[in-house]
Amino acid sequence: MFADNGKISLRQIKRLLIFNIFGMASLLLPDILAGRSGVDGAVAILCGIFCTFLLLWLLGGNFKQMRGDYFSYLKEAFGEKGTEFCEIFYFFYSISIAGFAAYTICHLILKNLLQQESFEVILLLLLLLGAYGIYGGIESRGRVYEIIYWTLAVLLLIMLAFSVGSVDTDKWMPFLYDSGMDFLGSTYLVFGIFSWIIFLLFLRPHCAEPEKLGNTAARAVLVTGGLLFFIYLLLMGIFGTKALAGTQFSVVALMSMVELPGRFLERLDVLMVGIWFFALYALMDHMIFHSVNIFMHTFSLKNKKYPSILILILVYAIARGCWESLFFLQLLKQLFYLAAVPISIGISILAYILVKRKRRKEHA
Repeated sequence: MFADNGKISLRQIKRLLIFNIFGMASLLLPDILAGRSGVDGAVAILCGIFCTFLLLWLLGGNFKQMRGDYFSYLKEAFGEKGTEFCEIFYFFYSISIAGFAAYTICHLILKNLLQQESFEVILLLLLLLGAYGIYGGIESRGRVYEIIYWTLAVLLLIMLAFSVGSVDTDKWMPFLYDSGMDFLGSTYLVFGIFSWIIFLLFLRPHCAEPEKLGNTAARAVLVTGGLLFFIYLLLMGIFGTKALAGTQFSVVALMSMVELPGRFLERLDVLMVGIWFFALYALMDHMIFHSVNIFMHTFSLKNKKYPSILILILVYAIARGCWESLFFLQLLKQLFYLAAVPISIGISILAYILVKRKRRKEHA
């Protein structure tokens, strides 16, 4: 049975992490990696996963030193002013991810389901669903993800299995042909999305068994990384490098090419959009949850009504900006990779070093 105690199980956290990373990575990375690195994008995925395990090792060190929540840990490391800077950074980081996830959901629906519908209408309905998620609490979201996880997973695996027969292994050549800088860039693209596991630092107080959180995250990364690697090789073997590089949302496009025996379910791509809808919604909802918590802690608020309204407005503004302005969309992506990812990792490294040093002095 579930308990309403503000905590979620390790199993729920694992599934939440898989949803958060897999949805965005499988939807956006294949065509980008194909354009930059071709078949070598598969190797870049493996290297990105390796870098993610290095990040998990860093997070594990922080977990061991945390005596309370992450806010207290930051205060011990950086003091009042430094913590305020970190909270502001994490607030805008999480809300930007939420806004981009909302934009991606709306774009996916408009492209594959409701071509004649308005972007604003879909976005408003999505944010209403997000508002319900805020007030439902983290336990309710954990339960929902746990219930739908295997349904979506089995459906996806069946579709991928029926796609294997269309793979042309000749399209996996040439291999290890990519230039060094392009390969490093592709690896960093993969690692950037996987680095969202850094928000586990905020989630630790909500975990029923926090001492096992690192191992759970590692298993989630393995599952997600392995699935992404398989999907990329599958897409490369079916589309080829040039076609894959020019196909947006290629994994959804692949589903429209799958034919089940007896021509059961003609529009599989419509059905499969549901997988990425739930995955991207889980990411958006999770980042809104962090944004609300960070905002309330920064300003010492008890009621989340007005912070929630403000954050939903900001998510709307970011999503709308991505839809209406290519410049804004590209700027957001550049800021994510060139600023947000390095700063988030830098904060974790500095916090680990400073807290360790302070505690050594205390025991000296």
